[in-house]
Amino acid sequence: MQNDTLQQICTKLLDIKKVSVQDLNKVISHTMASVLQPVYDSTDHSSWSSPVTGHLGSLLEHLVAQPEYKLLSVRGIPLIADKSMQFSSYQWRGLLKHLTQMLIADAPMEEGIDWNIDTRCAPEKINRSLATVLILRGHDLQQIDTSSFQQSHLYTSWMPPDATFKQWAHPRPFCNYDRSAVLLSNSKSTVNPMVNLMAKAWSMFASRAYVHQYMKHGLTEDDFLDSFAGLEQIISNYKKL
Repeated sequence: MQNDTLQQICTKLLDIKKVSVQDLNKVISHTMASVLQPVYDSTDHSSWSSPVTGHLGSLLEHLVAQPEYKLLSVRGIPLIADKSMQFSSYQWRGLLKHLTQMLIADAPMEEGIDWNIDTRCAPEKINRSLATVLILRGHDLQQIDTSSFQQSHLYTSWMPPDATFKQWAHPRPFCNYDRSAVLLSNSKSTVNPMVNLMAKAWSMFASRAYVHQYMKHGLTEDDFLDSFAGLEQIISNYKKL
């Protein structure tokens, strides 16, 4: 999650007037806690009695199956201000519709989703993934339909279909939300942030900003160039999804 995204979540969704570092950290903590709390594997709706063991390891095994692709994105809904909680009600159908579109259109939060992008668009417009993990928490889990996350157009063609999607769940509500969902994906979401990072890094390197400080500790220009080349290869890999 980028700082700009966290800032927007705090101001637009949580209605925080003066955003502090603590507020940003709370959003991060909330999202990661939703990911790391105990879960059951409910992909086939038959394993509710068996909790997922080695939770973090299982996540990485599924999401980072290819060594060239190691960058993950996370999206969670709903996120609303505490004062609005008692007036808000969410149903699975609406939550999952929004979360699916957030994945397709590469939207970091509910507000501002581009609904004009769908799986019928040109491949370069779709935020394709290698793999995703959907984690659901709350009531009425047996009544949900998650087929929208299993559309073949959402995933790169060279990944086996049975290796692209996992669904985990727990019937206990999370942080006073009767129903909540978080989606982890290994997708093209990371391309634009990395491209921007590379542009800034090249600009600073070309102007020799801080380079002498690193050279004092043994780094050379070749070390910088090797790092740039490595990151450019990662960007190239993700663009091809």
